[in-house]
Amino acid sequence: MQFDQQRSEVRLSLPPGVPPLAPLRAKVRENLAALSPARVADIELAATELVTNAYEHGRPPMEFRLCGAPDGGLRLEVFDTSPDLPEVRGPDTAGDGGWGLLIVQELSDSWGTSISVGGKTVWAEFSPHG
Repeated sequence: MQFDQQRSEVRLSLPPGVPPLAPLRAKVRENLAALSPARVADIELAATELVTNAYEHGRPPMEFRLCGAPDGGLRLEVFDTSPDLPEVRGPDTAGDGGWGLLIVQELSDSWGTSISVGGKTVWAEFSPHG
């Protein structure tokens, strides 16, 4: 998988309220059409989980970004203005939630958080060899 570094990055402003998951997944599919359907599905799911996590625990304004990673793969980023850092937790005992970052951790090659002025970015990277 070689993400086209020459292509402009994909940005999607995330409005307050309900997360725009269908448009998000469509944008990921549209920009990764050259990859295998299974790889695209993994990346779509990771993007969905990162954005959902931002809506549940972050604070607007929020933005999703898909761009090239330093190793030639790709990187998903979700920015929000909350200073609270994400935590990998186990599933909620009521069965509702708690899987998001576990899923991102399993599907991506690496993930983390970058602190910046005004908020944080939670990111996940996918190698070009996945």
